[in-house]
Amino acid sequence: MIAPQYDCAWRFPEGEDRALVATGDGVGYIDPSGRVVIPPAPYAGRDSFSEGRALFFQYEEGHPLVSGFVDRDGRVVTRMQVED
Repeated sequence: MIAPQYDCAWRFPEGEDRALVATGDGVGYIDPSGRVVIPPAPYAGRDSFSEGRALFFQYEEGHPLVSGFVDRDGRVVTRMQVED
C-alpha cells in the first residue's frame, strides 16, 4: 500500500506499471511501489500510458497551448501546437 500523499491518484491501467498522480505541482506518474518515476509537472492534463507513450496537454489561461506525447521516462517525444 502507498501512504496518502497525492491530491488525486488513478488506477494502474491493465498491463502498465505507471499510474497517474496529481499534486499541487501538477501531474506525474508513480510505479507500483509508489516511487515517483515522472515527477509532477505543471501540465493540466496527461493520460494513461499506451504502447509506451502518454498524451499530455499544457494549458495557459484556460486554453490548450501545446500537446504531445511523453515516453515512459517523461521525455517529450512528440510536441504539437494546438490551434484555437
